[in-house]
Amino acid sequence: MWKVIEGLICFGPESGNEPTYVLLKDWVDQKHLGSSLSENEAYAELTRRYLSAYGPATPGDQAAWSGLPLSKTHAAWQRIEDELLEVETASSTVWMLKTQVSRLDELPPLTPIVRLLPRFDIYLLGYQKRDLAVSPQYAKRINAGGGIVHPTVLVDGRIVGTWKSKREKKHIVVMVEPFEQFARDIVEGLEAESEDIARFLDVNVRMEMSIL
Repeated sequence: MWKVIEGLICFGPESGNEPTYVLLKDWVDQKHLGSSLSENEAYAELTRRYLSAYGPATPGDQAAWSGLPLSKTHAAWQRIEDELLEVETASSTVWMLKTQVSRLDELPPLTPIVRLLPRFDIYLLGYQKRDLAVSPQYAKRINAGGGIVHPTVLVDGRIVGTWKSKREKKHIVVMVEPFEQFARDIVEGLEAESEDIARFLDVNVRMEMSIL
């Protein structure tokens, strides 16, 4: 792994279940290898990239996501404060990149956007707290402790339930546990998601939902 740290090699495509390594210069666009940033510039650029993917968020969120010191993260946010927009939510103050402010004016979809997220989905791993994605009263249904993040039902960006699946011969059963009663259009979205899982696995599917 020392050669990875030195920047000589990096992970390549897997061979079955085994990882492989390739020369970094053969795998990464050369224009990204010639630049050298100071530590402060590197922290600032990391913050831009983090917020591009996870904003709106807080310095505490980025520190938890990256494992880097909170003091360094705070300093990076201050370094690019002219690029940030402060946003007030019901529970906290968060920040996003000004270049993404147009997202705040986007109209809501005509029908709910429903997704079945897998265990440890990255949508939930980028934050110290997940209040923007899941109501605190249901947080332990998602992560009761021990680092386990359960599969979740996502509707228009909010976690509204959990789910799991099991294989039975040539079909799969998708079992959904909602936090609250689902409207019919959400159920239809879940059925479409279940069918997509079955298509990917090339099996039949049956969806079951817990009765509230």
